[in-house]
Amino acid sequence: MKRILHVVSCMDRAGQESLIMNFYRNIDRDKIQFDFLCTVEKKGDYDDEIKALGGKIHYLPESSIRIPHLHNIGTILDYKSFFKSYPEYQIVHFHNYHAFSVLIQVMGAKFGKVNDIIVHSHNNNAPNPKFHNIIRPILKYFKLTRLACSLSAGKWMFGNSSFKVIKNGIESDKYIFNSAHRLDKRNEFKISEKDKLICHIGRFNYQKNHKFILSVFKEVLSIDDNYKLLLIGKGELENEIRELSSSLGLCDKVIFAGTRDDIPKILSASDVFFFPSLFEGLGIVMIEAQANNLPIVCSDVIPNEAILSNDVSQLSLTENSVTDWANALIKQANTKRNSNGLLLVRQSGFDIFNSIKEITSLYKNV
Repeated sequence: MKRILHVVSCMDRAGQESLIMNFYRNIDRDKIQFDFLCTVEKKGDYDDEIKALGGKIHYLPESSIRIPHLHNIGTILDYKSFFKSYPEYQIVHFHNYHAFSVLIQVMGAKFGKVNDIIVHSHNNNAPNPKFHNIIRPILKYFKLTRLACSLSAGKWMFGNSSFKVIKNGIESDKYIFNSAHRLDKRNEFKISEKDKLICHIGRFNYQKNHKFILSVFKEVLSIDDNYKLLLIGKGELENEIRELSSSLGLCDKVIFAGTRDDIPKILSASDVFFFPSLFEGLGIVMIEAQANNLPIVCSDVIPNEAILSNDVSQLSLTENSVTDWANALIKQANTKRNSNGLLLVRQSGFDIFNSIKEITSLYKNV
């Protein structure tokens, strides 16, 4: 059996973590087992499931060096120490989106004598992009297996170096629209028959653009008051967004539902999916929403690979007004669901079983 060590911050419910768990649930665990090295020491949403599936969870010690910049050297040494202590991990799969973080990880793994290093890019932008672009050329000098969730995410991380796109496969059957689930969840969230439900799924961080979501939603209500907004997720900006919602007078219209394990049912309960991210590597929730035949309004930075359906309306965050966005949401919320989402997902290669074949082959041959 091969044991693959996945390196992440924490196994909470989010895009790349959900992808890893989709792989983990469906891969042949008699032949390939996943373990995890988390850089943040806290219990993740998926920790119990990981242990039930036979996986181990390790934590990287926090660097003891507190001096600015020098603490990065401490982090490299911490990675080196870990891999020296666990020499059984000879295939390490790093999940990241910034070249400097990757450089630290790769150097630590190299010093720790890891044989096979996989770097998986999950985004097409990041904080401090200028610094990222300065560091990125250094990565080409390392022997790596380079993976990405989309072409734009690969180019962002690897530049002109060759890389392989592994599609973010989903368990597509789970996302089929279900009218019983729709009724159940709308009752749970107290959504009346006359109300339209706008849904957003994503961490409360800068990338997901929650302030803009609230400003557009307020404009929607000025046009038609029969709307509610459902926000799924958690994150460092949640309290700030809650306070903004209150200051805008939206408390009775915005539902903060935290992290959820019933996303397919919530998509069935919704009338339109709202995804105005500032940047995205792919946006796996876009694939899930389209499998559910849910109309979408999203920003034009979403990679082309994630646009499968004709019921996706893309707008510019700079060229389109808040009113444009509000009108697009209202139009899409009143669009009749199509019935070909599942077929589109499978034909586009986003079914989990296609992805499992690719990732299994990669692990066997690395």
